[in-house]
Amino acid sequence: MKKNALIIGANSEIAFELSKFLAQDKYNLFLLSKNYSKLKKKTKELKQTSKLKVEFDKFDILNSALFNKIIKRFSQIELLIIATGFLDIKNKKNVKINKINYLGPKHFLQKILTTNNHFKEIICFTSVAGDRIDADHNEYSSAKKKLSKFIIQNKIKFRKKKIYLKDLKLGYVKTKMTNHILFQNFICSPPQKVAKFIFKNIGVKNDDVIYYPKIWLIILKIFNMFKKIHLSLKKI
Repeated sequence: MKKNALIIGANSEIAFELSKFLAQDKYNLFLLSKNYSKLKKKTKELKQTSKLKVEFDKFDILNSALFNKIIKRFSQIELLIIATGFLDIKNKKNVKINKINYLGPKHFLQKILTTNNHFKEIICFTSVAGDRIDADHNEYSSAKKKLSKFIIQNKIKFRKKKIYLKDLKLGYVKTKMTNHILFQNFICSPPQKVAKFIFKNIGVKNDDVIYYPKIWLIILKIFNMFKKIHLSLKKI
């Protein structure tokens, strides 16, 4: 049976590793990213390992005018991966962070609800950073928090369209965006490992929030508890 997957933000390390697993599982791949030249090189590599269709195109998730074109072109897609993300550790591009990590994916998902499409499963990458008690004090964390909230609020609407909408909350992943983290090799998961986990969750009929790795649930509880204590002491 022919399977089709559309990945938005296909240039990210996790998305590219995931596309390899999908290719091995006989998915036709349709890859979209803002950086066309970089995506072209990665697509060439995928075509060498997959006998199925691998197509790519330039797409900016902030350009809502392109949505209808994308939906029409890829009307037979069952699996959608939204892997767009941007982090500026110096926080010099706050508006861009909010748009790429929240507004872009949100508007795309909203339009899916108003169109006829064949999506059966949508996996949207967010972050454990959105669960921090102080998430609103950081543009990246705040954007991921708002996207997770939007997903939770609209799951029932997607289920009515027979679409499983999944919120994948990732912990630290070893990418260019996390090069600034101390002990990166120790606390950050390799993209290949994360991609394998995501692949294993594809087709599972639930729309729960998925954490990877699960230990972040404990880490966040401890962090938020100490943060509350710290804030309480400051008020004394």
